[in-house]
Parts: sequence; structure tokens; C-alpha cells
Amino acid sequence: MGYVNKVVDNVGTHLVEPTLYAVAGGTSAAYTATISNFELVEGVTISLKIPTTNAVSATLSVNGTAAKAIYYDNAAIAAKALKANHIYNLTYDGTNWELVGDLDTNTDRLVEQGVTSTGSWRKLLLNGGNVYSAKGTTPTNRTDVTYQAANLDF
Repeated sequence: MGYVNKVVDNVGTHLVEPTLYAVAGGTSAAYTATISNFELVEGVTISLKIPTTNAVSATLSVNGTAAKAIYYDNAAIAAKALKANHIYNLTYDGTNWELVGDLDTNTDRLVEQGVTSTGSWRKLLLNGGNVYSAKGTTPTNRTDVTYQAANLDF
């Protein structure tokens, strides 16, 4: 990249590479970004705020460069892995954008589980933005029961 910022503090002078940040545009399949002082070279890392959850494997074009696939763990990123309004760090590996860090790919969220004195129980589960409920006579995990869409009134 060829440029650094100089930071002086009470310890001394430090040279640091600037953070390259953008809010992405485009679609949930083809993100775009504009970043000052950007050059697409192997090893460049950017921080990107994703405006919409990706519907399919996604690509990224920065400053009009050819769109490059976004990868996670050496494979094209799965649909719905990038969440709207989240900031991700991406490093260009010379071929693709590789997501840096870990993704939480578990979309199930157990919201509430209660067991009464008689042993009956109820669970609420969030899955991909949907809410489901189940009840039974013995506590089980989510794969042992059939969940139904829950009608919640807040």
C-alpha cells in the first residue's frame, strides 16, 4: 500500500497502517464499496459494513475492481452468513476476499426454557428470525421435538 500513519504518544512514535473502511452498497449477492487510498493487492485488509444479509454466495468489488468472491474457511461464503449492519474484516488473498475471524453459523437461539414442578416444560427457539415453541413432559433437545411457529404478542 505504501503509506502509513504516524502516531506519537508518551511511549514514542509508532507507524501504523490506516484502517480501510466502507459501508457496502450493491445487492445481497454483489456488494460494492468505495475506499480512498485503496489498492487491490494480496494481503490488503478492509473493514466492511454489510447493508443486507447475503442471499447467496457473495462477491465484492472495491472501487470498480473486478468482483471477487467472498470466502470463509476456504469456501465461498454460505447464504445468510453475512448479517445486515454488521462489520466484517476481509483480506484479499490474491484471488478472493477471505473473511477474517469466526462466524457464528448457528442460527438457533434458545430463548426460554422452563420446567414446572410436574415435569412439563416449554421452550422458545429463534431460528433465522423465526420464533418457534414446543412443550412436552420431559426436557429434550431441539432435534427431539417438533416446533411450531409461535404467536408472540409483545
